[in-house]
Amino acid sequence: MAFKYDDIMRAQAQNIDNQQALAAADLEAARLTDDEAGVHGAAERILQLDLMRNALNVRAQQYLTAQAAQPQGNRWGLSSEEVEVAKASHGSGTPEQRIEEYARNKQRYQHMRATGQYRDDQGTVRR
Repeated sequence: MAFKYDDIMRAQAQNIDNQQALAAADLEAARLTDDEAGVHGAAERILQLDLMRNALNVRAQQYLTAQAAQPQGNRWGLSSEEVEVAKASHGSGTPEQRIEEYARNKQRYQHMRATGQYRDDQGTVRR
């Protein structure tokens, strides 16, 4: 089973929450019993957990930003209309293979137009 990044980060956040609850309880118990070493140790753990949470928040934000930058809908960046055209094409293979072939051809066409290997004005009558 493949792990999902959002599930991993959610589990890490829950683990930090649990550890912070324990550290807060330890801090309060040490404070009430005048245990100086216990107070300092628990306070140090709380600070370390805060740093871990901040680092996790940065990672989560980076993950969300990267997810938002990816094209939505399909992995080839085709619109839903293009996907339907590709599926209905008479190419060989499964619909998924036809979509992939359509995307490759579209990319090749765009490259040829950009480099001048293919011109859209072919056949245009100019007077």
